[in-house]
Amino acid sequence: MSYFRYLGSELDVFAKASRWKAYWARMINPYLGARVLEVGAGIGSNIQLLSSDRQRWVAVEPDEALARRIRETIARDGLNKMCDVRTGICHRAFACTSMALRGIR
Repeated sequence: MSYFRYLGSELDVFAKASRWKAYWARMINPYLGARVLEVGAGIGSNIQLLSSDRQRWVAVEPDEALARRIRETIARDGLNKMCDVRTGICHRAFACTSMALRGIR
């Protein structure tokens, strides 16, 4: 079930912004732990950029078409053992965390 349909095109453009992504990765990487919950994962650019040192990455994306693209990308890149993609929305942070991390230890 798709909760949302994304109509923009900037996710593909932004995915190619290599200098910005490198800068942003340097800034955020020190704050990421072994397990990451990403809400609003888009096309999965952050997974590709930041998941190399992680044990587990859970991506929540409300648009089923975008979630499908993420699944295809992580399968192609061999990240499907440590990544899990969920289609859904988060009404409350705790509920989202519980939903996404259920069964993930």
